[in-house]
Amino acid sequence: MQVPERRGTDRRSFLKGAVLVGAGAAATGLVAACSPSSSGEGASGEASTPSGGGAEPATGWSWSTPPAAIADADISETIDTEIA
Repeated sequence: MQVPERRGTDRRSFLKGAVLVGAGAAATGLVAACSPSSSGEGASGEASTPSGGGAEPATGWSWSTPPAAIADADISETIDTEIA
């Protein structure tokens, strides 16, 4: 007696294909994230660049400027904790 040949997709090949599709989608996202943003051209026809030519924006990073002081009247509760 001859065993009929199975045609179609088994679970293992389906999972391999799903992993390959997922890895391809992730790689596409990484490549798109690394590409320069296309902010367009300014009114003068020149491409816009940040001041100084560096990676830092003209206004500075949000974490590089200290936050405004909080008034004592605005503090409702103080909790003392220890971090080990």
